[in-house]
Amino acid sequence: MNRSPVPRFAALGVELVAAAAVVTAALPLYTVTVLYWLDLTASLLRRTCQTLFAAPRETVSPTGADLAPESGNSTLSPYEQGLFRFLSPKVGTVSVSGRLPPVALHNVRPFVTLVCLWVAFCLPVAALGVSSTVFPTPVYDEFWSSPTPVLLAGGALAVAGKHWALVRHHARTAWPTAGNVAPQWRLGVWTAYWLPLWFLTSLHATGPEVGTLLSVVTALVVVGRAVREVRPLVGSAERDAPAPPAETARSRIAAQTPPPVGNHHASVRPNRRAVRLAGAIDSLFPFGNAASSVRRIEGQYAVALVLLVGVPLVTREVWEVTSLLLLGGVTAAVLGAFVGLVALVGAVHFELAFGAVEYQLADDALVAYDRRLDAAQWRVPLDAIRDATVERGLFDSPTTTDAAIVALDRTDDPAEAEPYRFYRRTLAYVNEPNTVAERLTAARTDPDRERR
Repeated sequence: MNRSPVPRFAALGVELVAAAAVVTAALPLYTVTVLYWLDLTASLLRRTCQTLFAAPRETVSPTGADLAPESGNSTLSPYEQGLFRFLSPKVGTVSVSGRLPPVALHNVRPFVTLVCLWVAFCLPVAALGVSSTVFPTPVYDEFWSSPTPVLLAGGALAVAGKHWALVRHHARTAWPTAGNVAPQWRLGVWTAYWLPLWFLTSLHATGPEVGTLLSVVTALVVVGRAVREVRPLVGSAERDAPAPPAETARSRIAAQTPPPVGNHHASVRPNRRAVRLAGAIDSLFPFGNAASSVRRIEGQYAVALVLLVGVPLVTREVWEVTSLLLLGGVTAAVLGAFVGLVALVGAVHFELAFGAVEYQLADDALVAYDRRLDAAQWRVPLDAIRDATVERGLFDSPTTTDAAIVALDRTDDPAEAEPYRFYRRTLAYVNEPNTVAERLTAARTDPDRERR
């Protein structure tokens, strides 16, 4: 994706502050490095939020009637199974606020992945690196001498203006897709940004002899960044033109939505309670219904193990609790909260994926229509249904409910595309599943269907 042009002063504001730091700061390269870290932080936060509000994908939908271009496989990686996996094939958007773009449900999964990556890895690594190598040094105290606080305050304002201008630009033209706006390698750069700070701290600790050299390096870095910021401004008038109607989010959704089949004469909806129970079970025991994800299993149980060992240790060392009964109670409460959170996430996942779906039986096709998204999710001709069978089990028929899964034996090629075979070959958690399966079989073999 080409870097979007923004107003000149917004694009160059950070560089103007950096240029001022070259002339006035006691540690110019150190100050500019921190300033660019602020810019990178704002960029990553913006990109993370834009991932949630990104435009619907431009690639072939894995729920459509056509095969994806890569050897007949889904355009999405099979490794994208796991947590929130059934949101990836969703077609349609939900409106959160009139002032915000609609949210395409298939963007929720990459957004949640980014948030988890921030919380579980990037923030702890960066905080540990800075606190252990930068904060305890005399150079850090020297860095905060005047006028550095003023420069950083001005830099923060310039950074905020720059990225606000980028958001406004996207609002005026067209929001990028999640793949185009994702942070990608920038997260790794941000996480390891304490390394150059540690290197500069070591250099400055050797004495003032390196000051002149570092000032020259700082000037070159600022000039290079300024040139990089100016380049997208050339020809910006052409790129600022509004996107054509065919590129709007609504048209992308329409292109992915299966064609209508006319009026339906029967419909069935999932049992919402069974859907939520199934989601909780699936989240706690990620083994069934296309859930097999080694990374997810390892991650969940690793967190549980860390809590089991870490909570009593922290409770004892920090709060000096020595009662075994109290330590056990605190540990059990924290583990219970973690288990409850995992179950809640699974219930929300399945509710969004299946809770509002209505399976509509028409004369020539079966359509899965999401009432919440107001969009058809997938469509299968009745002639392509070889058989319909009821599946029961821990993951297919949640306990305390009579609902179960009705699995379709489909003969059409799109049904074979992974990793969404389960999603497109299943009537999820419907009441009276035997009756539903019999009705589908009868509709497929009805001799009067061709004359209707």
